[in-house]
Amino acid sequence: MKKVYEGAKTPYQRLMESEEISTETKERLQRTYKSINLVELKERLDKLILRLMAKPIEMLKGRSYADNILIEPVAHFADSQF
Repeated sequence: MKKVYEGAKTPYQRLMESEEISTETKERLQRTYKSINLVELKERLDKLILRLMAKPIEMLKGRSYADNILIEPVAHFADSQF
């Protein structure tokens, strides 16, 4: 017995092909999908990742080893600009 699989599809493609999703919802999803600028999104994600990576370094500056092992993770990102 040999298993046959469908071709790879994105979640967006699967939603658009679904008969369980209303036409109105599909139209809204399509507008949203077309409005996404992938280059801009990638740049924003890269900047946010760099900020997240810098946080532990900022927190560790000026602390002793004993202080560093007791640091709690940041609970939220109130200063993030999305």
